[in-house]
Amino acid sequence: FSENDDFLLGGESLFRLHERNLLFYYFTLNKFTKFHFHLKHYTGLFKTDDKALIYAIITDISERVANDKRMQLFAFAIEESPVAIMISSADFNIQYVNKKFSELYGYDYADVFGQHVSILSVPDAYETQYSGIRESLENNDGWIGTVQLKRKNEKLLWADVVMSVHRNVSGNVQMHITYSLDVSDRVKMVQELIDAKNKAEEMVKLKSDFLAAMSHELRTPFIGIMGSAEVLRDELENEDLSEFADIIFTSAKRMQTTLEKILLISDLDHTDTNIRFRKVDLRSVFSKIISENRTIAEHKGLTFEVNLNFEGIEFISDQDYLLYTVGNIIQNAVIYTQVGKVKITGEAIKVNSESGISITVSDTGIGIPEDKQHLIWEEFRQISEGQTRNYEGTGLGLAIAKRCIEKLKGTISLKSTYGVGSEFTIKIPSHELDEVV
Repeated sequence: FSENDDFLLGGESLFRLHERNLLFYYFTLNKFTKFHFHLKHYTGLFKTDDKALIYAIITDISERVANDKRMQLFAFAIEESPVAIMISSADFNIQYVNKKFSELYGYDYADVFGQHVSILSVPDAYETQYSGIRESLENNDGWIGTVQLKRKNEKLLWADVVMSVHRNVSGNVQMHITYSLDVSDRVKMVQELIDAKNKAEEMVKLKSDFLAAMSHELRTPFIGIMGSAEVLRDELENEDLSEFADIIFTSAKRMQTTLEKILLISDLDHTDTNIRFRKVDLRSVFSKIISENRTIAEHKGLTFEVNLNFEGIEFISDQDYLLYTVGNIIQNAVIYTQVGKVKITGEAIKVNSESGISITVSDTGIGIPEDKQHLIWEEFRQISEGQTRNYEGTGLGLAIAKRCIEKLKGTISLKSTYGVGSEFTIKIPSHELDEVV
């Protein structure tokens, strides 16, 4: 059964046995099952007065051979690992480093053997940086984090580090195993993103502060322009001049609307914006909104249907935000509907177990393709964009409306089919009187 020719003791083997009284060798036994058994074979010569006896001791060492092979495999895996590996004693003195460690930190095994792991620490940072690490190793048998380390050439790098503790059967620490991976590029990229974000936020704040400071200066001229144009339009007898005055008035009105949107979204950017909740006369608010839009809708030949039922509710909210939000949604429905109708319904409901209102605005307008519905909530975005866009406007209306509703702790949802129409539903809870957000 043996795969070793020496297993059969020929004349040469017997001669060696006679000379040395002992033979020792390994061989592999292959049974019919084709399983290999690794054996250690002692053969000795025992002499008596009248005869010589040969004895043999055979030990199965298959498990030891298998363990040796596994250890060789593990050693190869550790040495060739793409991660830097360091093994240190209970006192954090370095006992082993793999090839990747030498590549990453510049130290050969001879350089670091017996050295304290602090050889990798940033100057003057060891105690502060590693006090928490030591505590975690003692209490949790491990630590994971990102730290700055030092190479042999004094250059610094950032590394993701995993440390584990190996204890003996008595629970005493025998060694620490440390895995590290260079993440300097990632840390640099993250820091650049943070810096860019901070700079962008600073620019937004500067813009908002500028617009807040200049709002009065920007609004006042429009009052003079529109007032003068309106007087000229009504007083001039020359129709051409009167028409020019009307163009001035309409253009100034449009510019004023755009300015108000820009100032409003700037105001919403301020986290310290105060919203004051007071009792809202829903009949009065909706009467104003509906009156303004009904005239435009009927002028376009649209059916303008209103069904509101807010009886029995005392609604407390910020009237300005409510007026802008609902007014903007209805105005959009009228603008983007060329044929058919615009329908407004409203009722008292429960919003998160609190009293509130629900307003639904539906139209038979152009509708919004499903793949573009997310765009309407973004600032300065429209469904048709660029120089060929079909409708005027800044693309701020719905973005502002959504943010106003969120300030009021409400929600807005959309159902739309391109070419059929859209339906916006707003739900806003009632608040405590004089509550400030």
